Amino acid sequence: MILPIYLYGDPIFKKPAQKVKWVDEKFIDTLKDMFETMTVADGIGLAATQVGIPFSFAVIDVSVYEEYKDFKRMVIINPEIVHSDGEDVMEEGCLSIPGIRAEIIRPAKVVLRYQDIDMKVNEIECEGLLARVVQHEVDHLYGKFFIDYLSPVRLKTLKPKLTKIRRGNVKAHYPVVVPGTKKVIFPEVEATSRRQSSD
Repeated sequence: MILPIYLYGDPIFKKPAQKVKWVDEKFIDTLKDMFETMTVADGIGLAATQVGIPFSFAVIDVSVYEEYKDFKRMVIINPEIVHSDGEDVMEEGCLSIPGIRAEIIRPAKVVLRYQDIDMKVNEIECEGLLARVVQHEVDHLYGKFFIDYLSPVRLKTLKPKLTKIRRGNVKAHYPVVVPGTKKVIFPEVEATSRRQSSD
């Protein structure tokens, strides 16, 4: 089932996500829906809060890119960045902020600690695009967006677009929820399939 994506400005993003304490059949079904939603929306990462679920988990699949063609899609539960190193600049976009992209500075390498669907604790080292996506998704679970890294001057130039997004005035090829409401806007036409460099 395709889930509607909550837009920037929704109250769901105003507080940190709650920790996941167990995994059950309903949780597994939700993961399947999130992977399907992410694929339809041409994303490579999707946090639970982006589909209105206030819990700390996300799904990631970067296998669309040649250098990650053997990548196995990931479910990260209660994720946290425990170490970071270096610096990298990469363009980011976000399914919750349609139509806006910007170059963002982030650590080039990170160590991610998370639980898998068996609730086993794992640690992995990430670099390149994967490090970027992991940081982007973990940020969502704490109510942070990539635009929060922009300078005040750059952010000011985006204010008109962000105001439209907060009002639900967006063009997206996937269903979205108008911030502060439960109103879902469905796409009028299908867009050509195109992956974004971030969720």
